[in-house]
Amino acid sequence: MARKLKLDKIDKKIIELLKENSRMTISDIAREINDLTESTIRYRLEKLDKEGYIKNYTVILDSKKFEKNISVIFNLKVLPEHIDNAIDYLKELGPLSNVYLTTGTYPLVVIGYFKNQKEITEFITKKLKNVPLVDYDVAQILKKEREIHYWA
Repeated sequence: MARKLKLDKIDKKIIELLKENSRMTISDIAREINDLTESTIRYRLEKLDKEGYIKNYTVILDSKKFEKNISVIFNLKVLPEHIDNAIDYLKELGPLSNVYLTTGTYPLVVIGYFKNQKEITEFITKKLKNVPLVDYDVAQILKKEREIHYWA
């Protein structure tokens, strides 16, 4: 059985630097971390990638730049026999960014971004009506106090 990689200070620093700037070059990372060699950084990045610590080098878009100023959390109660179909349907809807299967009263939690209240109302009345809901709750996010995708 393969041993799981244990992160050391250098691995954690590499991850921190990439969280701040996923486009940072290997030579910049090497310079930032006590002038380590580029080959050492490349080797560590390959290990972090292979072990699944790093999944993507990606861009995080700011919804407000796309005039999507309202973030909404939908808590959806669906009967167990309809959950898979509901998930498949919700994953295809444009305003939604995240679809989660959860425990608790509402087995589906969905996050979406909208331009205005009219767009939210149209989404609820025209799109959510196609989900066999038992109950639902909608919460508009007033202010993001902290948003981290994950940190090591």
